Amino acid sequence: MQDSVQTILNFCFNETQPRQWAQVNIAFDLEVKERFTLLHKMAEEGLCNSWTETPEGALAYVMLTSVIPHFLYRDTHKAYALYEQAIAASLEAIDKGYDQVFNAAKKKYFYLALAQSNQVEDIMVAERRIATIKNQEPVAYQQAFRARIQMAEFAEYVEPKARNNQRVLEAVAKI
Repeated sequence: MQDSVQTILNFCFNETQPRQWAQVNIAFDLEVKERFTLLHKMAEEGLCNSWTETPEGALAYVMLTSVIPHFLYRDTHKAYALYEQAIAASLEAIDKGYDQVFNAAKKKYFYLALAQSNQVEDIMVAERRIATIKNQEPVAYQQAFRARIQMAEFAEYVEPKARNNQRVLEAVAKI
């Protein structure tokens, strides 16, 4: 598995650049599919979970479960299928201090995975952590900040509906 970890890290941080990831490029997506579909399927089956036991393995796991799927399954819901695993791995890596092993360009991926959570606490952790590297990674900081704003807007939308639903449940319980 160590070879797979190094393959992912080399691909993400040496062979390619994040600006390539932002562009729609069919040839690039095909290359990613050829190289990483099997590993992604292995991650789906839990066969890569042990990677999170080392800093490099944890980073490779987060890349495999949160970044690479966007090229494997561009513009489909399947691109997000392993985000919960990426979030859990990111939280575990942060708890173990693994994020501190890496430079800002790499550690930000632990934080960006958290920014995609539907848990306010995770998003707040992401924003606080990214704030420590915002001078080196201003775009990542903006992404985390936007995630927090979106969550706040969603909560404002959902909260009144939840209160109304609670009132309905209480009224029904009295009948």
